[in-house]
Amino acid sequence: MARVRLSETGDLHVPLELRERLGLAPGAEMDLTTSDGRMIAVPVEHTRAPEKKTLSMVEFLERIPLYEGPPIDLTEALIDEALLAEAKRRFENVNRQWHDDHND
Repeated sequence: MARVRLSETGDLHVPLELRERLGLAPGAEMDLTTSDGRMIAVPVEHTRAPEKKTLSMVEFLERIPLYEGPPIDLTEALIDEALLAEAKRRFENVNRQWHDDHND
């Protein structure tokens, strides 16, 4: 059993464990009723989250949309230049953070 608190606007937060166990996705609908002073929430079947399916690598790759933009020149020199620029950016961030941490 999970304990939740009713918000000022009447909202209830359904804990993740219960949502996963019941297959509830954002936007799922619930039918609410009462019985013997208890509130009963019954998920509406057609709004449940679809079963999660693990994709194989082939299935995953087949779902990637094809690139339809202009041609891209990926010469080794351009790749090296991009890698060097990213390495420099990361080094500067780490260096700046180190100086900020040690100058306070």
